[in-house]
Amino acid sequence: MSQYSSVKRVWLVIGTSSGFGREFVKSILKKGPEEKVIATARNIQKIEDLKQLGAHTLQLDVNSDEKTLKSVMEQAIGVYGRIDILINNAAYVLNGTIERRVRKRLSICSIPMCLDC
Repeated sequence: MSQYSSVKRVWLVIGTSSGFGREFVKSILKKGPEEKVIATARNIQKIEDLKQLGAHTLQLDVNSDEKTLKSVMEQAIGVYGRIDILINNAAYVLNGTIERRVRKRLSICSIPMCLDC
């Protein structure tokens, strides 16, 4: 029998340092110990309290290069052996002209968060 056989679902919530992401994690954890959460944020110190509530925490900046994103995804999958639900709640601000902002935004949106899953 697997160490995590009683796990109902494994949630990966990206962008949990404040707002909706933080509240998603708290709400999921209230469902009970069979619901597992992996919470990510650019600044892992900002989600230390979520770790105390039972979430597994990882540092993730969605603006990172593809190699880093893949490494974090592998770490996330390695925590419980799977990810059942992804909530991509990360946000960021782009500065510059509209032409540059649109190009940068499109390049980030087209990089899949789950590389080779």
